[in-house]
Amino acid sequence: MSWIHERIGDILVKKNLITPQQLMEALDAQRKSGKPLGEILVELEIISEEDIANALAKQKNLPVVNLEEYEVNAHAAGLISERIARRHMGLPIGYEDGKLVLAMANPLDIHAIDDLRVMTGYEIKPVVCTRSDINNAINKFLVRSSSVEEAVEAVVEVKEEPKERELKTIAHDAPVVNLANQIIADAVNQDASDIHIEPQEKDFHVR
Repeated sequence: MSWIHERIGDILVKKNLITPQQLMEALDAQRKSGKPLGEILVELEIISEEDIANALAKQKNLPVVNLEEYEVNAHAAGLISERIARRHMGLPIGYEDGKLVLAMANPLDIHAIDDLRVMTGYEIKPVVCTRSDINNAINKFLVRSSSVEEAVEAVVEVKEEPKERELKTIAHDAPVVNLANQIIADAVNQDASDIHIEPQEKDFHVR
């Protein structure tokens, strides 16, 4: 697949989905806000997210994916952090032919594709989604994992060999309770019959 530098606005004008005047209006708003052009166009009600996604997909000959109906691979999604996913407005959703399937709001963003290829170690196979779809999927698959990581960090800060009274206090701390609840919830969702916690030097593994 050939990836040349293209711009969303030019593509939408060529496809007669927006007028040159509407593009100029959106670009002016973008300069003031710093938001992505596609997001500006939707906010100004010039075009819908779905129309943008379909236009970009046709331009790059890529499939459009509805993440509400797609079975996202949680392992693939977890290859990147919430911060990175929101920065690039992209989320790994599975594997295909040895490549990482990446749902993107802007498949023209070759820098995002290159960054995620280096970051994950996989060649990237882009598919197109709306920004709303990707944000909802990030909230579902990555926000929870971020809160768990924070809870783990809070737990592992416990002093070595605490006294019995300290242990009782620690056991009722919010991060510990939240982490325990999350581990149990994940086990139930995966129909697990056992939970194994393996302590490491600075953290622990759950399986």
